[in-house]
Amino acid sequence: MHITIDLGETHTHLACWEKGKLLPDACIRVRIPGIARFSPSCGKSSWDHEILHDYFSRLYREYLLPSRMIVESAAVSVPEIFDLNTRRIILNVLEETLGLFKVNITPHAIALIAGYKMMNPYTSLTGDVMIIEVRESSLDFAFLSITAATGITLEKQFSGDLSMVQEYVEQNGFYSTEGWSLNHLLIIGENLNVQELDAFITTMPANINPIYIDDPFTAAEGLSGRSIENNSVTIDQVNIIYPYDFYLEKYDQDFEAASLVRIPFDTANLELDCTGSYRLLSIDTAGICNMAAKENQVTCRIYELKKGYENDREPVSEHNLVLEIDNSVDDLPRRLELWLDMADASLQLDLKPDKMDTAVFSSEDFWTRLTTCQKELYNQIRTNNYNERLLTDWKTHLLSSPHASPDLTDRVETTLFHLYALLQLWYGK
Repeated sequence: MHITIDLGETHTHLACWEKGKLLPDACIRVRIPGIARFSPSCGKSSWDHEILHDYFSRLYREYLLPSRMIVESAAVSVPEIFDLNTRRIILNVLEETLGLFKVNITPHAIALIAGYKMMNPYTSLTGDVMIIEVRESSLDFAFLSITAATGITLEKQFSGDLSMVQEYVEQNGFYSTEGWSLNHLLIIGENLNVQELDAFITTMPANINPIYIDDPFTAAEGLSGRSIENNSVTIDQVNIIYPYDFYLEKYDQDFEAASLVRIPFDTANLELDCTGSYRLLSIDTAGICNMAAKENQVTCRIYELKKGYENDREPVSEHNLVLEIDNSVDDLPRRLELWLDMADASLQLDLKPDKMDTAVFSSEDFWTRLTTCQKELYNQIRTNNYNERLLTDWKTHLLSSPHASPDLTDRVETTLFHLYALLQLWYGK
């Protein structure tokens, strides 16, 4: 039996299929109270290990065990882009509870898009998409891009009100004086009678038709990766713009105190494959930020913090610690490589640095990503009314550039415009 769990704080949707069956033939299809409603007065985080263990144990005992079917695979969606430690806790508890070696984890917004595409195989859904999900006390927003080359990419998500959306879309190029630059608007929720939302939708241009999703199991079905018609794998490659940075702990001799140094891995602009593995850092053992008090010993700690930590100065706790090295110098090689494993939700130390990145892109794929980045950068410059001559020349370049296999001239011009834009942002002119 294959199971999918659309895990939420208010409601969780569980769906199960027997091997070889189609989506409409789910042997289990049930909505249960979410993780926050499971123990509302416990005083702990909903994503605490103990609470998750109790929650999934009850789910298994009450819904899966009575079926007397063997669980062969499982996939789960989560409401946020959690940090590594939180995702690892969810995976550990599920793998232990279900007796599986591996469980797949995906953001809810991506699963929702995948489910809609599977349930509507003849409907084209490409370009920039905004999701509005109506909750009991707030609205959840997600912005995604869908292309044939890169699949589904979750760029940003947050909870709030419509005023926050207006600010975000203007800052990120989805709205300007020329209007909206969205392709699709997806709306889901049981109670869609929200007056402000109706008024907001009427402000959309006619070419952006609102799509209403009325099946609350859409995300759970999207996790199955199968279509209604032929039971084949249909889920696209899924990516996220990762809202976290990684830091090395360093001892400052001058101040006799520890500080954090950001590892220059560009999570702000990279689209990370949710199943990919990426080289985060390569360092000499002799040059590592050594916190060891003993001679001939290497102690190194790496933390994961939300993007913008330098400005917010949020408190750092043990929960933020994602890797600690504490070894004798003699037990370590001369060079260490640190890898970010997105599927496993962990940082891994490679003592034999000879493997390749699993997320390898073709030249056409790279050019598509770069073109998308250029357009976003252009919109940012345009929004701030920087250098009208640059904007005019850049717009001409964007309209004339080929979508694939650019020649040397196009590559040089693209690089130059990117550098000009960065200079404009740097000097604020």
